[in-house]
Amino acid sequence: MWSIRQNMRRHRQAGLSVPQFRILGLLDHYPRASLACVCEHLGCTAPTGSRLVTRLIAKKLVVSRQGEKDRRQVSLLLTPRGAQVLEKARMNARELLATKVEHLSDAELKSIEEAMGLLGRIFTAQVDASKNPAPKRQTRPR
Repeated sequence: MWSIRQNMRRHRQAGLSVPQFRILGLLDHYPRASLACVCEHLGCTAPTGSRLVTRLIAKKLVVSRQGEKDRRQVSLLLTPRGAQVLEKARMNARELLATKVEHLSDAELKSIEEAMGLLGRIFTAQVDASKNPAPKRQTRPR
């Protein structure tokens, strides 16, 4: 991840920061996400998230839509231009990774593939567990 972030900083497509690219990626996976969702994803405060999103809106990479039932509820969407910028960044990241592993043997690549599969299962299980947390244990009175 560090290498990819360094590469993104070095090439700064569309003059965007890494957190702004993370927002674009979130909106690609979760169209109509709220500002609160963006802030949770980034681990930032509402004012910081709002500033980042406002800059993306100004660059016409994201649009903001008011909710039909509740005007206070705002959802965020990628624009076609935002999707294009995100795809270009992803393509650059894939190319970087390809150059990093091109010298590896087939056995080494197979090991990486197996490890990534294992990590995927571990993190998927963690996400599933967070959606359905185990009931809290009862503590005995002292």
